[in-house]
Amino acid sequence: MRALVVLLALAASVPALAEPWDLAPVAAFHYQLQDLDVAAASASPFPVLVTDYSHDGSAAGELTPAEVATLRTGNRKVLAYLSIGEAETYRFYWNPAWTDQGANDPDRPAWLGPVDPAFRDNSKVRYWDPAWQAILFGGPGAYLDRILAQGFDGVYLDIVDGYEFWGPDGNDERPTAAADMQALVEALAGYARATRPGFVVVPQNGSALVADPTYLDAISGQGAEDTWFRGNARQSAAQAGSVVPMLDVVLAAGKAVLAIDYPSNARRIADFFDRAEAKGYGAYVGDRALDAMAIHPGHPPTPGPAVALVAPAAGATASATVAPEFDWSAIGASGVELHFAGSSDLRTIKVLPRKRGVLLAGTSYTPTAREWKPLARLVRQGDRTTLHWWAVAVDASGARRSAPVRTLTVAAP
Repeated sequence: MRALVVLLALAASVPALAEPWDLAPVAAFHYQLQDLDVAAASASPFPVLVTDYSHDGSAAGELTPAEVATLRTGNRKVLAYLSIGEAETYRFYWNPAWTDQGANDPDRPAWLGPVDPAFRDNSKVRYWDPAWQAILFGGPGAYLDRILAQGFDGVYLDIVDGYEFWGPDGNDERPTAAADMQALVEALAGYARATRPGFVVVPQNGSALVADPTYLDAISGQGAEDTWFRGNARQSAAQAGSVVPMLDVVLAAGKAVLAIDYPSNARRIADFFDRAEAKGYGAYVGDRALDAMAIHPGHPPTPGPAVALVAPAAGATASATVAPEFDWSAIGASGVELHFAGSSDLRTIKVLPRKRGVLLAGTSYTPTAREWKPLARLVRQGDRTTLHWWAVAVDASGARRSAPVRTLTVAAP
């Protein structure tokens, strides 16, 4: 009996085999919805591309199967953008007669909700309505069916967080809004995989849904916008604190996280990539219009300097008053920075050396008492006992790469 218990415990500790539709974690991806140059995108080093199914959003501009095949050059995964929580006036399914007489147009379908004030060509939809779902999938002319016929590897679903608008935290029209969105994503995935078993389904935002194991199993990965920055402004603690743990759940399941923020400030761009890489997320920074391929010199989607943490070991304990020695190994680096955060969302960080642009030489560093005191204090502002730390290698050209983040338990003084 004891041997059986041991075997069962070992079996429980072995990660489940990846599903054929799982998107393996990647370090970078390319996200461009407008003005796509097929030749340039196919020659890029990005392993994943998210793009529109059409050059201009219309049926006439749909990418041909040959163009999609070109984009897939080099085993690149190519995902078609598909908004399931809003309707768009420039899509093939839109009928101008629905709204040509105003908001109370008698031709307006029951599923069509109010205009999105941030994007006037978009309107909220009651996505649980079978009539809207029939537009999305289920027949030769439906949206998902067109994407399948074009040869895309999968879909990147937008406005998944639309349930927040309709649910109890929004206008409360639909108390089951979150469950309805979950059911829709699962139905889309099941329908597509009946035709193509390895079809990839990546929802963008709405990451709270991954808490459900059935939903987590159905998706291939998770997309996230504005995780640490909203433009150049720091994201709220509540947003980062609620989203990052859910992204970590996806990553722990062996699936990719595709994180995109939209800062334009060079320092903010570096800060975003430093965090995302430390977390193991695929990272991209672009203009919110997503109308060009963005390659940042400091974080190109090609191999750069490499850095690995050596000590302290993960989960080691340190004193709040006496700093430990931090050790690392690096290849191709001019030096490193040490980054510290008091919470797993890595929202608030401190960096050594303190002076921007100065790097640590060698492969070890022990913070001075003056440096260690504010670092230990980060713990009390975050996870209470855990300090999160990692190293960022910088090469002679300014390219940066983060090591995977580690934890250090800081004992009370």
